[in-house]
Amino acid sequence: KVFKVGAFKDEVDRIVKAVKDLPFNRRDCKCAADPTRPDFGFDVCSACQTRSDMFLDSIAGLKSQLLGHDLWRRASGVDVKIGVHQLERQITRLLYTPLFPAFSSDGQLHGLVSSLAGLVPAEEFLIEDKYCRQAPWPFAVAELRKLSIYWSPLDKLDCLLQTLNVLRSSLLLIGQPGGDVMLPAVAFLIYSAGIPNIISNLYYVKLYALIDRGDEDKTSWELFLLATCVCQQILHNFVPGPQSLAL
Repeated sequence: KVFKVGAFKDEVDRIVKAVKDLPFNRRDCKCAADPTRPDFGFDVCSACQTRSDMFLDSIAGLKSQLLGHDLWRRASGVDVKIGVHQLERQITRLLYTPLFPAFSSDGQLHGLVSSLAGLVPAEEFLIEDKYCRQAPWPFAVAELRKLSIYWSPLDKLDCLLQTLNVLRSSLLLIGQPGGDVMLPAVAFLIYSAGIPNIISNLYYVKLYALIDRGDEDKTSWELFLLATCVCQQILHNFVPGPQSLAL
């Protein structure tokens, strides 16, 4: 209800218009990613960084207005968190196209995934044999594929975290998976899910959702980033055997 109150709604409309009126468009996005570089080569262009700064400042300002409204002054911390999340959903739904970064490396990675779909076994990702028997962990794959249906960067981050929870739960049925198991498993998960813009999704999350999150969430995001790079390197070096070619 508070989102429809006159002055508050006007401020949301002003933010949406201000971001859409910024003097550059999708073709001005110069974001690039080179997974062969040691630092993964992820660089955010000035266009996307400007949008990120404006968006986060605007959300902070609207949160202050929200907390000062009569309907929210006595709300619990949980209710306020839900309210801010709903506010973010409302704005990102209207601004998804100009806010979403476009990494050219998405095309390279998705091209490899598409051309090798169903041909690369889990063993190629150096996953322990006892875990390979479960691969590709269909429930985790299904969870990760939801990433593309969300507009909100917070919802996308929650999707990544839930994917890790589902994957970890599956692996725990067999052993105690550490980082040496989780990294290749997530890389194989990315290959199996076949999301066409996984790199852009990860950076969308970093630009708009990670700033106020704890170290554990940031570490989980970094795991996906590293796993994406591992996935691309493995697929790039993979040579299909005779049996794979016959398929």
